[in-house]
Amino acid sequence: MRSEITNRNLYTFTEKDYLALEKTLQEWQAQKFAKLVELVSSIQPREILADVGCFTGIGTQLYQDIDGVNEVHGFDASENALSRAEKRQIVVHRWMAGEEECPMNDNGFDVTVAADIIEHLTNTQYFIQQLIRITRPKGYIIISTPNLVYWHSRARLLLGNPPWSYPGVSSNFKHDPAIDLNHIRINVPKEWGCFFEANGLKLVNRYGYRLEGVMAGIRKRIDVFLTRFPDLAFGNIFLLQNAKN
Repeated sequence: MRSEITNRNLYTFTEKDYLALEKTLQEWQAQKFAKLVELVSSIQPREILADVGCFTGIGTQLYQDIDGVNEVHGFDASENALSRAEKRQIVVHRWMAGEEECPMNDNGFDVTVAADIIEHLTNTQYFIQQLIRITRPKGYIIISTPNLVYWHSRARLLLGNPPWSYPGVSSNFKHDPAIDLNHIRINVPKEWGCFFEANGLKLVNRYGYRLEGVMAGIRKRIDVFLTRFPDLAFGNIFLLQNAKN
């Protein structure tokens, strides 16, 4: 039986809702998308790429323009979102990540990107094993996720408030607007890094990213400065190499 959070993440949006969400993603996550494109561009080979949790392909389409990327596959649990991604010339696959086996053969991708999806899953162990299975030996897996010890979250805790984007006390209630009811697992970068390495991935590098348009004035200047330190950034991007032979 699916959890309430899983069902909410599968909610079928209207066309208007999709357009609004795409606009939000483009604005708030511009820095993250730029860093992901930069990382993919630095990897060789990168001919076949998977984007897990591709949504409507609003971010996935950026990989199509990278020199050396010849085939882009998008995975999502929402049929509605995938239908929009398919219109962007993305090869789409429905996959309930973390709950089902990925519908792809072993070692099929040079690069596998999973941007801001692992925090929505209960069975992260099964999920990461599937990413490893579909990625070729010595291929790369790129994972991004919010950071529990984000500098602003540290300040919020000192004031008795929950960290930014932290899961709520239940799956359907929140008092503080910074809580994200669609999240299940938020943790510190060190814990994620140890988890990835324990599953046979080599941590090549880690980067911080910030949300655009959330802060203004002095807080924005502080955020821009501190994002250069991944332990203090809103979110982290992990560049991992599949160490299997």
